[in-house]
Amino acid sequence: MLDNLIHYIMIIVQVMDGDQVKFRCHVQGNPMPEISWKHNGKLVFDNPDVRTVYARETGEAVLMILEAFPQDTGVYECIAVNKYGRAVSVTNLTVEGKSVSLCNVIFQIIMVIKKKKSSFLSRVHEVLATSFS
Repeated sequence: MLDNLIHYIMIIVQVMDGDQVKFRCHVQGNPMPEISWKHNGKLVFDNPDVRTVYARETGEAVLMILEAFPQDTGVYECIAVNKYGRAVSVTNLTVEGKSVSLCNVIFQIIMVIKKKKSSFLSRVHEVLATSFS
């Protein structure tokens, strides 16, 4: 039966660069469905950075990204299929790059001033240019 093949919908996720991400779906059906995952329309396979687990006895399917990067941003789908049909749960992942903190920039400027006052302006420009590039 296709009804209630996927019990809960994944939510929109926003994480920082380097964070771990887990997507969970709880599925049921008779027969129990096969599970696949897609990222931006392409099948996801286990690799050193991504793990998938499907416990058929409980119906819990998990996609885990061990360390998320901006290129992991996009649409993720949990797809459940059995002989009676197909169900899909979709979510969106946004991975934000690490931002440069203002405190870090100020600290770098102070260090430049202490080291070499004579070329202060050129060094400040250099620090700011490398910090925000």
